[in-house]
This record gives sequence, C-alpha cells and structure tokens, in this order.
Amino acid sequence: MNIFISYQRDDSPDASGRLKALVGPDARVQRVFFDRTSIPAGRIWPEVIANEIGTAHVLLAVIGPRFDVRFVATLVNDARLPAKGPSPTNCLGWLTGRRSRSTRARSTGRS
Repeated sequence: MNIFISYQRDDSPDASGRLKALVGPDARVQRVFFDRTSIPAGRIWPEVIANEIGTAHVLLAVIGPRFDVRFVATLVNDARLPAKGPSPTNCLGWLTGRRSRSTRARSTGRS
C-alpha cells in the first residue's frame, strides 16, 4: 500500500513527520510519500506530487490548528466509500482499524 501525506508546512510539519514515522513501519505499507524526504533534487515538484497522488492508495490530509482552508471530500460519478475490512487493498478499513496514537510533541522539560 502506498500512502501520501498532505500537510501545510506552516501548520503541522512536526505532527506530519511523526505520522510518517508511525505508519511507515507497517509491513503492509510499501511507500510513504512525504515531500521533505520523497522528492529527489532536480525533479519538477508539481509532476512528482501529481504522480504520487495518482499512485497512492491512501491520502492522509493532516489538519493542524492553523488550517484555514475548507476541506470537503466529494464523491463523484457514483463513487462510494470503501467498506470497512482488514484487506490491504481496503485502505479505509486498515486505517480505521489502527490504534490511535497521539502525534503531539512531548515536552522535554527544557526551555
């Protein structure tokens, strides 16, 4: 399964990085796209993004406290949400079945 992580750099880069670390080690995940580590130097950014979204099985949209765009998932052409289930090809079931973990930064007690 390929996962694409979408986030706003000025809103949630730390939480997005931790999310990448959480989902990456799963044996069913072949690739996690994260722009800071997944775009090779010299590649044309919009082309890479379009290709990666096109090959992703799951797109994780990370919404932080300063997210200021309305986000609406819209089903078209008789599309339906996948049914829940453990199959690796059914990504919604895999994600909803995972145990939740906090992606908040933990304080080290240092200033």
